[in-house]
Amino acid sequence: MISPARRSDIMSLSGAYFAFFAIVGLVVPYLSVYLDRLGYDSESIGIALALVSIMRIIAPSLWSALADRTGQHVLIARIGIFLALLCLLLLFWIESRTQRLIALAAFNFFWTAILPQIEVISLRRLASKEGLYAKVRSAGSIGFIVIATFAGVAIADYGAQAFVAIGALLSLLLFAILLLIKQPEAPQKSVSQDAGGSRFLSWPLIGLVGCAFLIQSSHGAYYTFFILHMNDLGYSSFMAGCLSALGVVAEVALFWGIGYCFARWSLLGILRLALVLTVVRWLLMAYFSDVWPLLLTSLLLHAASFGMVHACSMRWLHSNVDAQHQSKAQALYSGMGFGAGSVVGAALVAPLWAQGEGATVSYVACATLALAAVVLFQFTLAKPSKQSA
Repeated sequence: MISPARRSDIMSLSGAYFAFFAIVGLVVPYLSVYLDRLGYDSESIGIALALVSIMRIIAPSLWSALADRTGQHVLIARIGIFLALLCLLLLFWIESRTQRLIALAAFNFFWTAILPQIEVISLRRLASKEGLYAKVRSAGSIGFIVIATFAGVAIADYGAQAFVAIGALLSLLLFAILLLIKQPEAPQKSVSQDAGGSRFLSWPLIGLVGCAFLIQSSHGAYYTFFILHMNDLGYSSFMAGCLSALGVVAEVALFWGIGYCFARWSLLGILRLALVLTVVRWLLMAYFSDVWPLLLTSLLLHAASFGMVHACSMRWLHSNVDAQHQSKAQALYSGMGFGAGSVVGAALVAPLWAQGEGATVSYVACATLALAAVVLFQFTLAKPSKQSA
């Protein structure tokens, strides 16, 4: 029986994930479309995307250091989304191209303050209930699908300002939801903390972040060229979009079922399996993307290469990093794993793709990165830890 307080936590945190990743579903696919409709050339769009990537790498750590020092994770998230909303609203009136790029960079600087704080809050509120965090987190995947599907239509029908309007409405929604979330109590300090503090960095933590970096980098060809690849194989853009959405649906299903896995198998065993399946996924894309059943298998393995890896990582961080460092650990995972990993992955496959002729080589390179993650796991994480059994 879920108590009213727990039900309130589930609803508000699910809403926060939905709204945050809905913004991701707007910014990641459509920022370049927004700038293109405003007349920016390819070089200027590249600069804007580079600024976004830089902010995703450096900003989370800065905000999270402040959150860990003050213990006010909810307040930091509220400040971040409020300032991000102001930056978006400025875009309605800014006419200078340089000022617009500065406003977009500032938006991403403030916006990236939010996710590490939501993760810390969610894990503290929901960790006592097996698998509940992953189910709540799945709302983010749904938010991404919804906005990524419909925002393009709105921008096509109403122009570039539709991008700003959707972003502002979603930011306002997220701010309103964060006002409903209370700061959770920090867990009691351990004996080691009381005796003289605890170290933040450790080899297992470095290994986990390194694995996240390599796995995210290994998605470079998929995230950058999947639609074009499917077009080259004869699929329409609509059908290619449906195939891409299939992977996210598999991810949502994984989030709902991962609690069953955690209750029966070791955390590190599940993570090892996810890393190995990621290698298999990219090899299938490299050599069998023209074979329908194996293509579908590869897409369904998004549940492992993203969903399973992320759920295991969140559980490991919550169980193996002291409370005073939780936000910094989340920021390190987010900034290096998703920020730097995304940049490196795209940069690696860009010269290999060769207008689709290098698809096989690109996915083999991605499989190699995933294999490197398996090796790194064995050297840094394979030893038993608090949640390894």
